[in-house]
Amino acid sequence: PGTGACFSPHARKLSQTSSGEKVVVEQISERATENVSLLQFFQEHSIVPGQCLEVRDKSEITGTITLSTPNGDVALGTETAGQIMVVPSHLVQHRKAPEKLRRTVV
Repeated sequence: PGTGACFSPHARKLSQTSSGEKVVVEQISERATENVSLLQFFQEHSIVPGQCLEVRDKSEITGTITLSTPNGDVALGTETAGQIMVVPSHLVQHRKAPEKLRRTVV
């Protein structure tokens, strides 16, 4: 956020995906990054940039999207899902971030 980075041309909101889609998180909205509790929730559930997720279920009736993450299934409201930009997984070249951008976990 705040870097002026552009989204890939295939990026869309997670709330605009369909059941069964596999996507990669590209970016979390700047608005969401202002909510520390929400960011911690995303981190706990591996909803972070570069992470591959599967949309297990999308319910228009309940306004929820259920995702399969490395840490198990998690349901998000469509408003929250709208703050996550994703791209189809088959369009992403999986590679590590440059060394200078990696964080060391202590």
